[in-house]
Amino acid sequence: MALTFTGTTTWDTDRFVLKIETFDGDKRVACAVSSEALMDRGRSKDGSIASLLALYDAFKAEIQAIAQRKYAAGTKEADGLVLVRTADLNR
Repeated sequence: MALTFTGTTTWDTDRFVLKIETFDGDKRVACAVSSEALMDRGRSKDGSIASLLALYDAFKAEIQAIAQRKYAAGTKEADGLVLVRTADLNR
């Protein structure tokens, strides 16, 4: 049940999250980190996509570890998304 993170990310303008391409074996797993979580973790007020990508890169290992724990625990949004939120990333 270990997740594989491909390194590919996409910005979701509807949900204000950075989607992270992730797989469990051959199965695609919907993972994302909220822009709020990234900005809070980096103590940044810059919500530009470039800044959010830089923040993701800076905290990637931490974000991926949290996503892995949430996935293993079955903690998902109603639509199946494994979402790393401020409360997860800023403990």
